Amino acid sequence: MLAAAMFLTQSEAPMLDRDDFLAQQYELSGKVDFTGPFGWKDGVAAAKVGMSATQYAVEGMEKVLRDRLYLMLREMRLNGLDTCINAGYRGPERQAMITAGVRASANNSFHGGAKNRRGHGHGLAADLVSCLGGDTNDQRFDNSKPVWRWIDTHGLEFKLGRPYLHCDPPHVGPSDGGEYRAKYPTAAVRFKDGKDEYSRCVSQKKKKRGGKGKKRR
Repeated sequence: MLAAAMFLTQSEAPMLDRDDFLAQQYELSGKVDFTGPFGWKDGVAAAKVGMSATQYAVEGMEKVLRDRLYLMLREMRLNGLDTCINAGYRGPERQAMITAGVRASANNSFHGGAKNRRGHGHGLAADLVSCLGGDTNDQRFDNSKPVWRWIDTHGLEFKLGRPYLHCDPPHVGPSDGGEYRAKYPTAAVRFKDGKDEYSRCVSQKKKKRGGKGKKRR
């Protein structure tokens, strides 16, 4: 795997093969969410199966998803949006390490292949954010909005989409997959007014489910 320490130029990007390019975009991610840094969790899960964190997260995704992410992320870079992979494959043990927020159960995450639980190499989701990062949650969120809007506009050209829209903004998966077909129509109706406040979605879920809402992330 490529150990990336800096951004590559647009002219250099095509020199990388698929998995090296995706590894770069994973390694450049700050791996921070509203709970704080979480990248160490990938390292713990990967060590248990004798892999590096990058190999675990990137190569754990289904080949067709990696193919599509490679093409889309390169196109986004050429359009001025350097996009990082904040999360890739998550097996059951790694999924169980998520202790805050709305989330899927350990054996029911599309990051790990969902109910079929096919394991490493078959993850069906990735979390995409701006490589610009930010010092606060608000900054990271605002910097990533152009990334998510671009995906909403152009993602289907690469057969990728955000099934939950603003309920789980970074979450991206195959647009011809079961998750997208099942979840996107509901999300599209919920957010037809164009608003994108993540907090609104979370509060709606908590109210509906008594404060214990969860989704398949």
